[in-house]
Amino acid sequence: MLPDHYSSSGLTEAFAGNRPLSEEEKSILLLRSSRADPGFAEALRSLGFRVTDVAAYHTRLPAGEDPAVQERLRRRKPDAVLFSSPSTIEGLSILAGEELTTMAAEPRMMKFIAIGEKTAGVLAAAGLPCDRVCEKPEPESVLASLRE
Repeated sequence: MLPDHYSSSGLTEAFAGNRPLSEEEKSILLLRSSRADPGFAEALRSLGFRVTDVAAYHTRLPAGEDPAVQERLRRRKPDAVLFSSPSTIEGLSILAGEELTTMAAEPRMMKFIAIGEKTAGVLAAAGLPCDRVCEKPEPESVLASLRE
């Protein structure tokens, strides 16, 4: 079963089209980030699944700016910045501080790439550009976004 789009709503749609056939297929252990939206577990329950929802890991953001990261961004501007989750945007924003805002505002060749629509939305909410959104969170799609 593959979703049409890679998100919790896409997975919910895929599960809706593949309802459990037996009691063994109704039980799901859902491992997720402590920051993940609980809506996916709730949606699965509404489809008849028994869901054990476990926050399997906790994202820890940096405590403050890192002058080494800021200097590296100033000296060697990357061709692209790939944001693989909303927390990567938060983390780099903390580490880079105003340097990230400066990089995003100046005329640039650098691309800001989001792994998916949710991450693109967080970039926009943070006032950062989003030059590309990967079609799927897969290596081929990331490479295609880098080449565009």
